[in-house]
Amino acid sequence: MSSSSTPLSSSTSTPPIAPGSKPPKGSKLSPQLTPEQEAKKLARAVAKALAAASAPGGGANGGGPIKRSKEQLEMGKFLTREWVNVGDGETGEGRKVKIGSWNMLAQTLVRRELFPGSDCLKWSDRQQMLISELSSFQTDILCLQEVDRLSFMLPHLPAYSHVEAKGRGKAHGLVILYRSSMFAKVGEEKVIVLDEQEVRGDGEAKRRRGGTRETKNIGLMVALERKEGGGGVIALTTHLFWHPLYTYERARQLGILLREVVRFRESLGKGDWPCVMAGDFNSQPIEPSYSLLTSTPPTASQLSNLVNSAQIHKSTVHICSHVPSPPQGIPEFIPPDAVAPTVPEDDDDEGEGEGEGEGGGEGMKDTTRPTEEDGILSFEELKELYAVGGGEVKSLYDEAWRMGEREKEEGRTFGGRLEGEGLERDGKGWGEPNWTSYTPLWHLTLDYIFLLPPTPLSGQPAPKITAYLRPHRTEDLAPGLPMKGKCASDHVAVCGEIRF
Repeated sequence: MSSSSTPLSSSTSTPPIAPGSKPPKGSKLSPQLTPEQEAKKLARAVAKALAAASAPGGGANGGGPIKRSKEQLEMGKFLTREWVNVGDGETGEGRKVKIGSWNMLAQTLVRRELFPGSDCLKWSDRQQMLISELSSFQTDILCLQEVDRLSFMLPHLPAYSHVEAKGRGKAHGLVILYRSSMFAKVGEEKVIVLDEQEVRGDGEAKRRRGGTRETKNIGLMVALERKEGGGGVIALTTHLFWHPLYTYERARQLGILLREVVRFRESLGKGDWPCVMAGDFNSQPIEPSYSLLTSTPPTASQLSNLVNSAQIHKSTVHICSHVPSPPQGIPEFIPPDAVAPTVPEDDDDEGEGEGEGEGGGEGMKDTTRPTEEDGILSFEELKELYAVGGGEVKSLYDEAWRMGEREKEEGRTFGGRLEGEGLERDGKGWGEPNWTSYTPLWHLTLDYIFLLPPTPLSGQPAPKITAYLRPHRTEDLAPGLPMKGKCASDHVAVCGEIRF
C-alpha cells in the first residue's frame, strides 16, 4: 500500500483545544490549561505533598518526593563533588551521621549589581538547581541559611522533618532539616536573639549586652535523639552579621552561641551528646572569632582589628525597646576584605560622642567610639566567654584535612590559596575549604561545621570524622556564582560525616 493511501491520524485533523475549554465528549485529548489554571494545579500539588509529608506514616516517614519533568531535571543540573573518606572510614565503633550546611541565597536578597554576569538570578532559573543540590547531599542533618521559599523545597525532601526561625523583621531565616527515620526531636527547639543576649552581669542593660549595633541575627538549635541505638546530638545553625568591618560584633555573637549551645545541652541533661555548630559565620579563618573558637593565640593584627571595629552604631537604641527600627533598604557594598580603620585617640573629653557618622571611618557610618557604659568586651573577657564551652572545639574540614592525604588537597584549602600569608603554615584553619562563597566581586571562606565533644564528666569520646564533601577547585567556580550548571547560590555547601 502506498503512503498516500494511509489514513491521517485524527490529531492532524482535529482543531486544538482552546485554553480553558473541555475537549469534545469521547475525545482522548487532554484539556489545555490557562496560566491561571496551571498555577492553581501546581499550588494544589505542593499543598498535597506538604500534607502528605506531615501526615502520620506518610511523607517524611516513607512517601516519595514530587516527580519532576525531564525539562526540570535538565534545568536542575549543577556541579557535583565527590566524598572523601578519612580516618577509620568504614570501620570503628559508633554510628555514622552525615551533616551539612548551606547558605542558599535568599531570593529576597538577590541584586544584579552584586552578581554581575550571573545567568542564574531569577527564581525560575534557580529553583530546580536548588532542589537538585539539596536532594543530592543525602545528609542526615542539614543546616540552611537565607531560606525564604521553604514551601517550594519541602515537597522534594519528604524524608526530613524540620525546625525553622527568622530574625525579627527578616524575610528569610534559618532551617534545620533532620532525617525522620533516624532522629526524633527532644523538647522544643531554641532560638537565640543575639542582639539581646547579655555578656556581663553588671551595669545598665546596654553595658550588660556589650554589643555594637542592631543586627537581627539569631541562632537556632535543636536536640535530636537517635531512634535506634540511643544517644543523640545537639545541632545549631546561624548566620552571623555580614558587614566585613564589624569584626568585634561577630566575635561577640559566636561566643554567645557557644555558651548558649552548652547551656541548652545542660538544661536537657545531655552532657554525653556532642554539639554541632554549622552555618555561615561570615568570618574567615584569619579572623579573631575563628581563633577564639579554636583556642588559637591571636595575632597583633587580630587584636588591633577587634579594638578598631568595636564602634557603636546608632541602631543600638532599637534593641530591647518598643521603638521600631527603620527600614534599612539595600545595604551598600563593602569590599569583604576591608579592615576597620584605626581610630585616633581623642584627648578632648568635651568632644566625646560628637562625631557620630565619622567615628568608624569609611564603611562604618553612623557610629561613635565606645564608652565604659557600652560594655565592650576586652580580648581577655572574650576568651572567658568562649571558655564556657568545656571542651576543645574542632572544625570538621580542618581536622579532616589533617587526617587525609594533604598533598592531594593542597589546591583546595584556605591555607594553600593564601600561600601562608596571614596564617602559620599548617596552623588551625589551613585545611578549611579554599572558598565557600565565590562571586565576581568577592572570594571568601565563611562557612563551617564545628564539633564540640561531650562533656569530660560524661566519659564519652569526641565524635570521629570519617568523610567530607570535597571542596571545588577555583577554576570550577570562576568567574563566579550563581551560575547555571554550577550552583544556584553564591555559597557552596560544606558537608561531612562523623561517627559517635
